[in-house]
Amino acid sequence: MLTADRNKRLLAIALLVSAIATAIALSAGARPAHAGNINSLSNQLSATQAHESQLSGSISGLQGDISTLSSEASSVEAREAAVHGAYEADQSTLAAVHIEVGKERTNLDVLKRTLARALKSLRAQLISRYENQQPTMISVVLNSSGFSQLLDQLNFINRAQALEQSTISIARTAKAHATAAEQRLTALEHRDSEIASYAARENAALSGMNALLTTRENEAAHLRDIQEAALGSAQAKDEALQTAINQIQAQEAPPASGGGSGGWAIPEPIVMCESGGQNLPPNSAGASGYYQIIPSTWSDYGGSGPAAYLASKAEQDAVASKIWDGGAGASNWVCSGMTGY
Repeated sequence: MLTADRNKRLLAIALLVSAIATAIALSAGARPAHAGNINSLSNQLSATQAHESQLSGSISGLQGDISTLSSEASSVEAREAAVHGAYEADQSTLAAVHIEVGKERTNLDVLKRTLARALKSLRAQLISRYENQQPTMISVVLNSSGFSQLLDQLNFINRAQALEQSTISIARTAKAHATAAEQRLTALEHRDSEIASYAARENAALSGMNALLTTRENEAAHLRDIQEAALGSAQAKDEALQTAINQIQAQEAPPASGGGSGGWAIPEPIVMCESGGQNLPPNSAGASGYYQIIPSTWSDYGGSGPAAYLASKAEQDAVASKIWDGGAGASNWVCSGMTGY
C-alpha cells in the first residue's frame, strides 16, 4: 500500500509539473495585442499564485515530516548503538561464562571419575564381604595365638571398617558435587543462550525500524523535491504572466503630459501625487494602479479582477471616473487635499 500511494502521488505531481511547463511555454510564446487579454492573464496569474501558495504549504509539511522522520531515525540509531554496546559487554560476559562453563565441565569430569573409583572400591568391598565371612570379635579372640596377634586382628578389622565408611562418604560427596556441578553447568548454558538470543532479537528489531524510517524519509524527500520543481515552474509562469500584463499595460499607458487632464479621469496633479503616472503594484494598504485604488473600492465601483493594477488603463480610467463623480468623490484621494482639489 505504501508503494502504491507513493506512485499515485508521484504521478499526480508529474502531471502537474507537465501542465505547468506547458502553460509556461504557451504564455512565453504569446504576445497579447488587445486589452481584453489582461483579464484572462490576471485570472491565470491569480490561479498560479494560489497554486504556489498550496505548493509552499505542502512543501513545508513535507519538510516537517522529513525532520520528524530524521529525528526518529536518529533515536533508533542511538538505541542501536546502545544495544551494540550492551551486546559487546554481553560478549565479554559470555566469554567469562564460557570459561566458567569449561571449568565446570572439567570439575564435573573429575568428580565423575572420583565417584566411579569410589563406587568400584565400594563394590569390591561388598563382594569381598559377601564371599568371605567377616570375622566376629569372638572368632578373632579364639583364633589368635597371642595378644600381639589379637591386636593386629582388631586393628585390621577397624581399618577395614573405616576404609569402608570412608569409601561410602567419598562416594556420597562425589555424587553430591557432581549433581551440583551439573546444575551449575545447565544454568550457565541457559544464561549463555538467553544473552545471545536477546541481543539478536533486539538488534534485528532495531535494524528493521531504522530501515523503514530511512525508506519513509527518502520517499518524503523525493516528493518534496518534485513539489519544489513544480513550485519553481509555477513561479516562472507567474513571472511570464506578469511580464505579459506589464507589456500590455505599457502599450496602453498614455504619454506623460505636463498640463491639463493628460488623459486621466481625474486631475493630473492628483495622479502624479498618487502614482507618478505609473501602474503601481499594491502598497502596504493594498492600493494599486494608476489611481491607487484599494481592492474594496475597486470592487464596489465595478472593477474586475482582484486589484486595480491588473486591469487595463481604460478600465482603471472608467472606475476612477465613477469614484471621482465630477469632484464629489475627491475625498477618496488623500492627494486631492494636498494638491488643492
